[in-house]
Amino acid sequence: MELRNTKLEQLFYIYHRNLKYRCPMQYLTKRGFNLQDLLSVGGGLAYLGEKQWLNLSLYNFNNQLVGFLSRKVGFEKKFLYLPINKPPSKSESFLGLKHLPTETNTIYLVEGDFDWLAFRKGGILNCLPLCGLTLSDKQMKFFQQSKIEKVVLCLDNDFAGKVAAANLERILKNAGFQVKVVQLKGKVKDWNELLLLYPKNWAKALRDHLAL
Repeated sequence: MELRNTKLEQLFYIYHRNLKYRCPMQYLTKRGFNLQDLLSVGGGLAYLGEKQWLNLSLYNFNNQLVGFLSRKVGFEKKFLYLPINKPPSKSESFLGLKHLPTETNTIYLVEGDFDWLAFRKGGILNCLPLCGLTLSDKQMKFFQQSKIEKVVLCLDNDFAGKVAAANLERILKNAGFQVKVVQLKGKVKDWNELLLLYPKNWAKALRDHLAL
């Protein structure tokens, strides 16, 4: 894996020197991340329809790669599930599942891919993104089979996120899980925004907000 990352870093360095590949790197930097944050979870860069996309890997419950979540680089927030002709089932997979520690009995759930990267950057590795606001029955069953006992809901600080957190709290408790809801304070919308407020001491800030 280390050898693979080294080769990818060299390749991305060459890309970065080319003007047309600077935009994705600048986009990552503005969101508080660096190249290694992307590469460490099997991320990459893709071109589709002459547009640049950041790719993150989707794995099924057997840790098999089944596709990619692609985020469009730019101001417009747009996502695609790849391959387009046979998109992976969101209800039967998780973004970055392969990188979830197996020895944990607690899982942190966030809404988006960049929220997930922010948690990992802060040292909270037992985290998964919903890539939305719902959790499927198959995903909950996977948690039960994986001996997950406690779920910490860390959704966005907006109306939709608060409603979803309340719904998920009820559903998860009915399924037998211990549930904790962590709500962001003030006008901070999500965990990626919080990262941008505390770039130099992010690990401490994240743990403080999670009351760890």
